Amino acid sequence: MNRLVIMLYLALPWVAAAEAPSYPQAELSNGKMDVTVFLPNTSAGYYRGVRFDWSGMVSQVRVNGHTFFEPWNYSNDLSEAPQPHDPENTGDGSGTAEEFRNPLGYADAKPGDPFVKVGVGLLVRPDAQPYHFARKYELRRAAPWRITRGKGWIQFQQTLKTSLGYAYVYTKKITLEPGQASMVVTHSLRNTGRKQLATNPYCHNFFQFDGKTADSGYEISFAAPVQPKGDLKTWAESSGNNIAVRHTFHGKEYLGFPVNVEDSRNEFTVRNRQTGTQVRVTGSHKLASFYVWISQSAVCPEPMIDIDLKPGESGLLALDWNNGNRTILVDQRLTGLLLGQTLYTTPAEIYRTLIEATAFGALTIINRFEEYGVKVEQIVNCGGIAEKNPVVMQIYADVTGRPMKVSRSAQTCALGSAIAGAVVAGAYISYADAQKAMTGVKAKVFKPDAKAHAVYRELYALYRQLHDGFGTTTWNGDMHNVMKRLIEIRSQARN
Repeated sequence: MNRLVIMLYLALPWVAAAEAPSYPQAELSNGKMDVTVFLPNTSAGYYRGVRFDWSGMVSQVRVNGHTFFEPWNYSNDLSEAPQPHDPENTGDGSGTAEEFRNPLGYADAKPGDPFVKVGVGLLVRPDAQPYHFARKYELRRAAPWRITRGKGWIQFQQTLKTSLGYAYVYTKKITLEPGQASMVVTHSLRNTGRKQLATNPYCHNFFQFDGKTADSGYEISFAAPVQPKGDLKTWAESSGNNIAVRHTFHGKEYLGFPVNVEDSRNEFTVRNRQTGTQVRVTGSHKLASFYVWISQSAVCPEPMIDIDLKPGESGLLALDWNNGNRTILVDQRLTGLLLGQTLYTTPAEIYRTLIEATAFGALTIINRFEEYGVKVEQIVNCGGIAEKNPVVMQIYADVTGRPMKVSRSAQTCALGSAIAGAVVAGAYISYADAQKAMTGVKAKVFKPDAKAHAVYRELYALYRQLHDGFGTTTWNGDMHNVMKRLIEIRSQARN
C-alpha cells in the first residue's frame, strides 16, 4: 500500500472565495481543514478523460481562510484565451490529479484492440503509433467505482476484469487526520488477473495557493540536494535542496523538467513566501523519478514511483524458514530471517524479498539434484500461484536461470488420478502413453531475463552465506560483507 501525507502550514490571514463547481462532489472536514473532492461519474463527473485516475481528485483544500488548489473552470491547454473546462479533455485535471502513467497491454494490442488504464478502464488502441498520455483514446468501457464515506474520510474502489489477462481491485482512501491540518491518501492495487501489473503512478499536484498563479513567490524544497535536468531558462533556479520560481508565467508560457534527487526519500515542501503558506508532502514509497511542471495556472511537483521493483533494488535478503527447512537442511528448528531493513523499507519490498527467498531455496534444491548427477532439464509449475501470479513465475525464472512452464491443467492432482484410472481401465497401455496424451503446458513460458539473472547470481551468493552460516555446523566463513554488499547492489539497481 502506498501512503501519501499532505500537511498544510500557514502564517498570514487571507480570505479567498472560489466558485463552487456544478460537478458531483463530497465535502470533508475535521474542524481544522475543509476539503472538496470531485466524485467519479461517467455522465456528469468533473473529469471523464482517459489520462488521470477518476477517483479522489481534490478540488480545493481550505485551512484558516487559506486555499490550496483551485477548481479549474477553464481548460489547461495553455491557450492565450481561457477555454471552458472540458471534462473529456485528457489534460483537464485539477488538484491532486493522479495517473498510472504506463498503460497495461498497449504494446501487445493491435489497432482496434483494447488496453487498460488503471483508474479509468478499457481504452482502444487506434493505430501503430506509440502511446502518448495526452492523446484522446476511445473509452470502450469505464470501470465502475464503489464509493463509501464516513466522518472525515472517503474511499473509492474500482474493480476491473478483462479478457486480456489483466484484472485488479484498486482502492484509494482520503482521510483527514483528527485535530490536524493533515490529509492522508492511501492507495492499494491488488492484482486479481494472470498478467503482471507493472506501471509508474504519480500525482500531478496542481498547486495554487490563495488563488496566486505561478510567480517568484513559489519554491520547492527537498529532503536532499537536487539537480534539475534541462534548460530552466531564467524562469527557475536551483540551489542545494531548493528549486525557486523566478518568473511570472503568462498565457502559453510553461516550464517542465525532470529532477535528479540524491536519495529516494519521497518528501518535499511547496511554499509561497508572499502568502506565508506551505504544504509538506511525504510518501511511503521510494521515488523512482521526479518531474516539475510550471504554468500560469499551477506549480506542479510530480513524484513518480514504480510498482514493479527491480532485482536487488530493495537492499533486502531473507531466509524463508518460518516453518523450518525441509530440504536440503531437514531442520525444523530453523527460523526465518529478514536482513537489510531501513527506516524506508516498504511492505512491497518485504513481500518481493520473501518471494525471492523461496526462489533461492528452490535453486538450492535444484543444485543439490545436479550435484548428485540428476540433470534438471525443465521445470513445470502447477497450482494456484503458478496460475495467478506472473510476478512469482518471472522471479523464479530469473533466479534459477531456467524457463518456467505452467501446467495446462489447473487441477493437476485430479488429473493424476484420472491418468491412473485411464490406465487401469485399459484406455492406455502405459502411464507414459496416458501422460503424453492427457497432459501439457500452456503456451506462455516465463523466460529468464539475463540482466535480472546476473543480479540474482550475486544475491544468491550472499543467500548461501546466510543459508550455510545459520543452517549448518560445518560452515566457518565470515558474514561481515553481507550487509554492505546488499547496499552496493541496491545502489547499482537504483542507478
